[in-house]
Amino acid sequence: MSTAEPLSPERAEYLWDQQGALLDRCELSAAYHGKRERFLGGMERLLQAVTAIAATSAFADIASKTQSLGRWFALLAAVAAILPLVLGLSERARLHGQLKAQFKSILADMYAVGVEWTEEQLSAFKGRVAKGESGEPASLSALVIHCQNEIAAARRQKVYPLRKSEVFFMHFYSFDGAQIVARGPHESAPLPAQPRPPVTS
Repeated sequence: MSTAEPLSPERAEYLWDQQGALLDRCELSAAYHGKRERFLGGMERLLQAVTAIAATSAFADIASKTQSLGRWFALLAAVAAILPLVLGLSERARLHGQLKAQFKSILADMYAVGVEWTEEQLSAFKGRVAKGESGEPASLSALVIHCQNEIAAARRQKVYPLRKSEVFFMHFYSFDGAQIVARGPHESAPLPAQPRPPVTS
């Protein structure tokens, strides 16, 4: 009966680094799509609330007392009713929700495999992650960095602080991620590197 040849220390180190990088990619994608799903869903519910308020009798009574104010309120209600359809908020939130669930499922399978993966398992996970990423819409750089910062902060690693304007508009505009990174990381004490398991024959 044949047995698998033991990995060289260099190959084992390479596989360990690839495994960590793939886990990080999957965790980041799940976090990013979770934030997009919550934001887009929240925007849709807010606009629906504005439309519902505009339809109440109390709102109509206020608007009728001031003609110009009534016109502005009517315009606001019309915009609030149309925007979710024009922007496709529901469909976009659903897509991000599906992507979040997909990456979380891959993460769960990765954790179930254990600490030390085989080359075949690594290749299979790479394929699944690449397939999930192929269905992703264009990403928002500042939001990506914001998610990376949250993950890094939980590990007590260095983060790349965002300006207030970047945090406020990170769901609306794709800032230049290279410029954010070029400003340098926030100095903090990183956790010790996770030790690699010993090579086994």
